[in-house]
Amino acid sequence: MIPVKLTLQGVYSYQKKAEIDFTKLTDSGLFGIFGMVGSGKSTILESISYALYGQVERLNKQDKVTYNLMNLKSNELLIDYEFKASDNEYYRFVVEGKRNSKNFEKIRTFDRSHYQMVKGEWTPTDKTAQDILELSYDNFRRTIIIPQGKFQEFLQLGDTDRTRMLKDIFGLGKYDLGQKLRPVEKENDEKITQVETKLQGVAEVTEEGINEQRGILKELVASLEAQQNQLQEKSTKKTALEQIKALFAELAHQKEELARLKQQADDFNSLERRVKEYETCLYQFSDLLETHKLTQVKIKQLQELIQQKETHFEQIQQKLVQDEQSFEEVKTQYNERETIKQKIDEFTKIISINELNKELVTLEERVEKGKPVIKESEKKIVKLQTEIEDKTFFIKRQKENLPDNNVLLAVSSWFAEKKKILSSIQKVNQETRHIEREIEKIRKEKKELYEEHLRDLLPEAHPKTIIGELADMILDKRDELKDKLMHTQHKLSGLTIKLKLQEYAENLSDGEPCPLCGSVHHPDPLKPDKIDAALHAFQEARETQDVQISLLTDLLDKVRQLKVQIDEKKKQLERRDEEAQAEANKFDLHLYKFNWKPAFDPDHDEDVEKKKAKASRLQNAIDDADKEREQMQRSLEEERKKLDKYKTAIADLENQQLTKTTQLKTLKRQLRVFDLEDYAQHAASQLKQEIRSLEDLYERLERKYKNLETQINEDRNQKVRLESDLRNSRENLLQDEQNLQTNQSKLQDRLAKSDFDTLETVENILQNKLDIERENQKIKEFQTKLHRAEDECHKLERQTAGKVYNEAEYQQVLTDIQSLKEDIQVKQDRRGGLKSEIERLESDLARKFKLQKHADALHLRRDDISTLKKMFRESGFVNYISSVYMQNLCNLANERFYRLTKQQLKLEVNEDNTFYIRDYLNNGQTRSVKTLSGGQTFQAALSLALALADNIQQFTKSNQNFFFLDEGFGSQDEESLDAVFETLTSLRKENRIVGIISHVESLQREISVYLKVRNQEETGSVLQKSWE
Repeated sequence: MIPVKLTLQGVYSYQKKAEIDFTKLTDSGLFGIFGMVGSGKSTILESISYALYGQVERLNKQDKVTYNLMNLKSNELLIDYEFKASDNEYYRFVVEGKRNSKNFEKIRTFDRSHYQMVKGEWTPTDKTAQDILELSYDNFRRTIIIPQGKFQEFLQLGDTDRTRMLKDIFGLGKYDLGQKLRPVEKENDEKITQVETKLQGVAEVTEEGINEQRGILKELVASLEAQQNQLQEKSTKKTALEQIKALFAELAHQKEELARLKQQADDFNSLERRVKEYETCLYQFSDLLETHKLTQVKIKQLQELIQQKETHFEQIQQKLVQDEQSFEEVKTQYNERETIKQKIDEFTKIISINELNKELVTLEERVEKGKPVIKESEKKIVKLQTEIEDKTFFIKRQKENLPDNNVLLAVSSWFAEKKKILSSIQKVNQETRHIEREIEKIRKEKKELYEEHLRDLLPEAHPKTIIGELADMILDKRDELKDKLMHTQHKLSGLTIKLKLQEYAENLSDGEPCPLCGSVHHPDPLKPDKIDAALHAFQEARETQDVQISLLTDLLDKVRQLKVQIDEKKKQLERRDEEAQAEANKFDLHLYKFNWKPAFDPDHDEDVEKKKAKASRLQNAIDDADKEREQMQRSLEEERKKLDKYKTAIADLENQQLTKTTQLKTLKRQLRVFDLEDYAQHAASQLKQEIRSLEDLYERLERKYKNLETQINEDRNQKVRLESDLRNSRENLLQDEQNLQTNQSKLQDRLAKSDFDTLETVENILQNKLDIERENQKIKEFQTKLHRAEDECHKLERQTAGKVYNEAEYQQVLTDIQSLKEDIQVKQDRRGGLKSEIERLESDLARKFKLQKHADALHLRRDDISTLKKMFRESGFVNYISSVYMQNLCNLANERFYRLTKQQLKLEVNEDNTFYIRDYLNNGQTRSVKTLSGGQTFQAALSLALALADNIQQFTKSNQNFFFLDEGFGSQDEESLDAVFETLTSLRKENRIVGIISHVESLQREISVYLKVRNQEETGSVLQKSWE
């Protein structure tokens, strides 16, 4: 996992939003996060852990994580973490939460979201951190992010705790089978008991008993078949008797039904007569009677309507006479309304005449005031024109004395370029000399390296061997030593196991179980051998090979670095030679381009500066004069604009005078009714009041005239409509009376032709309101039932002719059938019982064979479990596997620790899995790890932590190379801190990214790329970046 970006808000001391761009930090390889104790440094790591796994080091599930994790001054929490996984895919884990607005201590469960970058966009994913990183939370803390106080944990743990930790990390519990065997043994014993109990239940089941039951079943089946045939014959006879009985019963029923129907015949005949009478009246008289009634109602309604309209007609006629009289009175005044309109028009013109006279007086006064202003402006314009001509002559004279500015610029540019080229030549020469010194220094360093180390290690090399060949020789030599080391390590592993087995063999006694296999017999135990001496010899060989490989690796790195450096310096030297030649050619070409002789000398640039100074003075004088002339021209332009404005204004006023005089004369000529002198002194308000009075009179006359005219027209139209309505209504009344008489005659004619005496009789019949179709249907259904009953009786009489039903015979047949059924049922039940019993016996016999086979297998497994219990008693095998893992881990850690301590110290593990130190400065004697200095302790802990991390990453198939260490280092002295920093810096060569969290200032001075965390009282934790 490589972190990319982290955004925090409302987490622990981070009150405000803070963003960390890890790309700047991880690019440097080694970076730091520094700050005072409590500033919020460790919060960054805990936020990453919580975003990925939902767990933090400081809090557990009982600690109200959501409440305690959120800043007490914040109402919202945000952790937004982006990272790059080992599959080169980008992922983003987001945690968001809010505080309850009504209950400060109530914070709902945080919302968690997971995203994956797909085609440049964040897409939701179901993958968890463990799916992506292939690490559990605990292994994540041990391999990628090591929390505060946990770094030296593995080195300082006791034997039991360290073994338990290895067992948890590498899953060594799979070798601790002692506890697992107990439930297995118990389960196996319980199964044996269960199987033997089941066998007891089926012990008496035999094949002979089953065959005996099969014979009894065969005899029973034959007897049952004979009785079933007899039952079939009796059932057939019973069915025939039941059919005869049913025919005689049905015949009796049909005779009863026929008698009942014949009793209802008279009622249905009477109903048929009533239906026919109703149908005759309905079709012959119903329509004429209905029409007669409707016509009578209509005549009555018309008579009432005619009376209403005659009354309304008289009212309209009276109103029309009154409106015509009023209209004649208004008409005379209405015809004189044009005189009123003319008076209104002339009053309006008199108002306009008075206003025009006032405006003409004002215009005359403004024209007289404007004429002196125009004369003054014309004088200013003449003066300014004279001054501009004088200034233009001065500028022209000065420009004639001004040198050619283009020539001065060209010459100045030439001298500037000359200076630049000479500076470049000098710079290239200096760089060339510097590179030559650097090359000589590298060659000297290679020679010293050869004299100190390679002369003995590589006899075939010599001081003049080129550096590339020297690197190949070192690489070949190191590969040769690695092959030897692998062979030595293989031998050591075999001897270690053999030594352990020898210890077990020495402690074996006849009659006592072996701790590995559990056997109490030991016919051929392992014989003692010279294992210790061989083991010691191979260990010394391995140490010597480790030292030589480590030394050759360092030398190879240095030689390769020297080769890269010298190759780069040679390339730089070649580039500088090319640059020097190019600059020399450029200078020659530049001298050739100088063509301003004899006015200027290419070796004297001071002449150019003098002429430039003179030109500058002249140009300044010209610029000043030009500015003054421009100001004068602006003043002249402004004055001309003013003069044009004044003249335009006077001309506009004179035009207004002419226009208003013409309007005045026209209005005076248009007066006909009034004399202007009578109203010359009247105010405009008085005249407007007269106009409003005349307008009101005019509007009243016109409105009254039009209203009366409209009303008279409406009255006349209404009178005409009423006359037409009355005429039509009277005609309709006469027609309806004639229709009534005609309908009455038709009714009398039909009555005379019918069987009825009076119309009242017909009306009484029609009042019954019979449903003809339904009644006819009832009659038809009755007749159908009657005919069907008669036919059914005749049919049954024919079927029973010559047949006799004997009840005694029928009862005897029933008795026989019941007896046979009971016998058959008893035998069927017995047959079913026999079948079930035979099936049960067969099943029990098969289960007996199966249980016996299972019991044999369980007894065999009990013997195997007993053997395994003896092998894994007291976790002996797990402790042995732990020792092998511990030794391998120690060997891997020593590859780094031995190199970091300048081949002075090594870690070793004794038979109790306890770490101790082998000190090569003191003849290889051993001492406790507690005697290490602070810096050495850090180097040892770091070597073990990285070895542990590498093993876990290999165990989980992860290839991460990021390592984050939260360790204060506050208790380390200056020398120890130097060792710490040197150790961390060396990790860069392993392509690792290392992050350090600390409050130690000296570490901050050594690490150039870092974040500074400060906890401010008002805003909480804030970040300061070293690159900003």
